[in-house]
Amino acid sequence: MSVKFRLSDEGRERFRGVPEIEALGFSLAHAKISKSYFEFEYKSPLTEFVTDIKRRFGVETYLGYWVPKKIIDEIFAGHGFDDFKERLSTSLKEQREAMAEAIRNDRENLVRLNLINGDNNADPVAAF
Repeated sequence: MSVKFRLSDEGRERFRGVPEIEALGFSLAHAKISKSYFEFEYKSPLTEFVTDIKRRFGVETYLGYWVPKKIIDEIFAGHGFDDFKERLSTSLKEQREAMAEAIRNDRENLVRLNLINGDNNADPVAAF
């Protein structure tokens, strides 16, 4: 799960020269920067296929890639999907507050550095 911020004009010009941004863990893509906040260590029998699954069937959103439930049901059938779902849900609940705080802090820092416009980037935590 990652959050994307749209760069300001100044941010697009300055991004590569700002070590604080790279130190915060952001990466640049198409006038936007993104950072992953969610850590999930679960390994299923199908873990090696996740990248291919999200590329072939996923829809990119501000919260990361999402794959239609029907596709997931077919792919994970008989491979512990209920266990995966439970662990994912538990992990999200445990990390939610810390992620929200980190996202808000990063947003404030990006606005302070004039790399994003505060008014052009809705509160990304509201999407949770």
